[in-house]
Amino acid sequence: PMMAKWGESMDDILRVAEKTNLYTRSYGVGIRSAIHPVTGLPIMPMPDDKIELGIGVHGESSGRQVDMMRSGELAALMCDEIINDMPLEKGEKVVVKLQGLGGLSWMEIYILYGDIYDCLTRKGIEIYRVSVGNNGTQELGGVILSIGKTDEEIRKLIRCYKRESQV
Repeated sequence: PMMAKWGESMDDILRVAEKTNLYTRSYGVGIRSAIHPVTGLPIMPMPDDKIELGIGVHGESSGRQVDMMRSGELAALMCDEIINDMPLEKGEKVVVKLQGLGGLSWMEIYILYGDIYDCLTRKGIEIYRVSVGNNGTQELGGVILSIGKTDEEIRKLIRCYKRESQV
């Protein structure tokens, strides 16, 4: 929307959108079941000692439940899943979004982000911008981690957007 507001051509907007899509990967983890808004009951079975890897943004099951793990282990697993699909070089600048799905506390989300930060910086990857928060509304105890590569054009657009949004 901002590029259109700035008068950029549709071709440039589509080119940047396609590049951003190509440069971004996401990975979801379910830690507690979503709660049905009417009944108040869990939507899917999720044992207390298990988590589900690879869930969708609405809690769609992947069928891959594993034993609960500590935040640092989970952060490493999530980062490795993304980096295995989209290799990142040492010194590369990335944007990171850790999106809570509504059922985790802010403290839980920020603890996990701290471990994600540690994991990426140990690999020599620079976090250019970060967004952390609860964006979900379905009270799903889970998160989606998104990591996006940047280039100079994307970083310039991020800087311009940040300046304009602060006005």
